[in-house]
Amino acid sequence: MTLLGACSEPMRALSNGYSFLRQNSDSQIERTVPAKGHQYLKVSLLGRSALLVLGNVEQNAAGPVEVWYSGAGEVLRIQGGRLIGATGLSTEWLNVRLSAPPDWLSIEEPMSYARRRDVMPAYDFGEVDVVTVTPIDMPVNTHYTGPKVPGLRWFAERTRGRIALRDSRYGVAQRDGHAVVVYGEQCLDERLCLSWQRWPAEV
Repeated sequence: MTLLGACSEPMRALSNGYSFLRQNSDSQIERTVPAKGHQYLKVSLLGRSALLVLGNVEQNAAGPVEVWYSGAGEVLRIQGGRLIGATGLSTEWLNVRLSAPPDWLSIEEPMSYARRRDVMPAYDFGEVDVVTVTPIDMPVNTHYTGPKVPGLRWFAERTRGRIALRDSRYGVAQRDGHAVVVYGEQCLDERLCLSWQRWPAEV
């Protein structure tokens, strides 16, 4: 795997080498001074936390894909605020395709779209889910930290497929008429769930 060679500059921004492979506390991350000129994501997984840095943004017909790296090479791919790829974890999602997910700002009632994904190491190729997104009140049991963003809207996504996954949840802000997902949480399998938040927490 040549991911680190392709992102040496973002890797230098992770001066503390934060990774899910070692224990990091929220207080450690909150004391970290972000490097200027880089964007960060605070990710929590199985009681551990890590800072990921934005390595690059890939252009895609369905919308740009943000590629986030940890200090040990774990990689998350996020499109429109939704996780569409994860490598370097015990469960990996590859080749995720979303079929016309609704724009966050257009959602006033439940709406559905299809998702197709490959899952490793189970060798489940072309796993198909129907995902239904619904507006909800702000949940009380999230990993969201920091001040409340004015006008932050919350959504839950329920997955119907061969494998039952816990509902995903998202906190969405509006900037200049566009939706920006500032917080998300999603499960890769029945036990492996993670949350992410743009970092530092916004005022």
